[in-house]
Amino acid sequence: MTVRQIVWAWLAALLIAAAAVVAVRMVAPPERPFFDRAQIAVVGSSLMRGAVSPFGPDARSPQKSLLGDGRPHARIGMIAAEEWQLIAMANQAVARKVSVLFIEVNPLIRDLPAVDDEHLCDMRQAGLRHWLKFAQFRIANDFHSGLGLKRIERRGDEDPEQLFDAQKITPEDIKRMYPQQLHDPYCRQDLDAMMRNARDNGVQVVMVLPPHSRAAEAVQSRAVVTGLRTRAGALAARYSVPLFAPQGPWDNAEFYDLAHMNIKGRAHFQAELAAWWRSR
Repeated sequence: MTVRQIVWAWLAALLIAAAAVVAVRMVAPPERPFFDRAQIAVVGSSLMRGAVSPFGPDARSPQKSLLGDGRPHARIGMIAAEEWQLIAMANQAVARKVSVLFIEVNPLIRDLPAVDDEHLCDMRQAGLRHWLKFAQFRIANDFHSGLGLKRIERRGDEDPEQLFDAQKITPEDIKRMYPQQLHDPYCRQDLDAMMRNARDNGVQVVMVLPPHSRAAEAVQSRAVVTGLRTRAGALAARYSVPLFAPQGPWDNAEFYDLAHMNIKGRAHFQAELAAWWRSR
């Protein structure tokens, strides 16, 4: 086979693949955008996947809502969230014109041993990376729909598989989550821009520091817990926004590992959040 034939074969394959994608997109049901119809957005790491339900209120409990005022919410909790991802998703929430944006502060002020040391702070480059990742997901999901298969849940939309589990701690959990390295935000300019954008669009921003378990405090020490809380308070004060940071430690029975809340922890967390919101 000549070089020209190889080139033409590749071009033909690409055209066939593109045609297949277009055909599938035409018959696949449209994907609901992030934060579509939500008035309250919650953006954070995997800690928020346990702490807050993905959407609400739902058909099973229409009288309930995240803040107790009936407004619908949507939550995105990204596993091993990097700072640029948090800012990118917060910008999406602002673009959807939500009323209130809750942002978990952990990805902005602490690193975990399991998280890559790469700190991408050019939001144009980060935005392209973010778009490519979700474009790949949409194409795969459309093929699933086109073939009559169940749609794949987006990364961050779903609940953790261990949501109904009791606390279980392994040595691997400890190595993956501790010791934590505290720091100031790496992407300060991009974070500043996002906060200005939220303010200019009338979006109320609230920072969130999820509670920790008794086991987590025993592993990382009270001094580290206090340092994290102090740094979170300073970051919220810098932007003159409220910080929701329930006092801990919470009972181990409310977590499925050292730091991630199970269904009991979620009920406790959402009740505290609604009470805190009403008292403001």
